[in-house]
Amino acid sequence: MSFDFLNECILVFESDNEANFIYNNIIRKGFSIQLVSKPCVISSPCTQCIKLREEYINMVKKESEKNDIKIKEIYKIIKNGYRNSYELISF
Repeated sequence: MSFDFLNECILVFESDNEANFIYNNIIRKGFSIQLVSKPCVISSPCTQCIKLREEYINMVKKESEKNDIKIKEIYKIIKNGYRNSYELISF
């Protein structure tokens, strides 16, 4: 099985505080992720989400579970020229 580790995803949390908390914990461990504004096309009360490479998803899921924080949704970013679309990933 082949994986494309350049694929990026967005992780949506229940609140901005949870997204910030997980972001800070992962950054302290030396991983390259971004805290970004949630795209308008994604429906959620949370306004911030974590953008990361697909290969980091399991590590962030473990960190979230360890801190009793639920990841609400995960979206794969589909690059379409100047615009992105988002595909919901079941997990």
